[in-house]
Amino acid sequence: MSKSQKLLSSFAGLLGLAGTAIGGPAAAQVVAPGPLPIPAPIPLPTALYSYAVKYVCGLQRPTVEPGEPPVKAGNYATEVNIFNPQGTLNPVRKRVLVLVDQGKPVGREPDQVKARGFDAIRLGPMNATMDDCNRLWQLVYPNVPPPVAMPLMIGYLVLHSTQPLDVRAVYTAATPGEPGIRHSGISIDVEAVQPIRIATTAAAGLDEAP
Repeated sequence: MSKSQKLLSSFAGLLGLAGTAIGGPAAAQVVAPGPLPIPAPIPLPTALYSYAVKYVCGLQRPTVEPGEPPVKAGNYATEVNIFNPQGTLNPVRKRVLVLVDQGKPVGREPDQVKARGFDAIRLGPMNATMDDCNRLWQLVYPNVPPPVAMPLMIGYLVLHSTQPLDVRAVYTAATPGEPGIRHSGISIDVEAVQPIRIATTAAAGLDEAP
């Protein structure tokens, strides 16, 4: 073995001893990091709170047609109060179904109707909002101002939420109800609307306002 080869061999031996002193041959190996753990998905609600609020809006004039009109002659209004008693944000989806449209029963059995108006709100903690006949008209007839007097409209305002709400409907009626004519009588009623629990596979959509 030449002198230069002996020097190289000695140098390599010293490197090996140095590696052993520092931590052994394994210390010189670079271990690739393993895959990061995937966080568990946030569980979505398996059920929603559903509130079906009946509304009656507009003027029903006296009629001489055979049978009975949907309601007796009068002027009707509905106002829906929605309160979030939770300490957190409560997304609420709204759907408007119309059974009597401008005085004509469009949902009389065997006919059925689907939702025609849609809305959503992120109701803040301990906050409240309301929907009335004018708002319902806007959702069903966008960009069309309500006429005077508003024609009879009857149906459901359906609310879906991930947490319980306090929902109350205020109903008023006046007779004869014609605009500009002094009312001979008026009635008012307030009803608390109780929810039912419904299963859902699309609860995530409640967190997105349209």
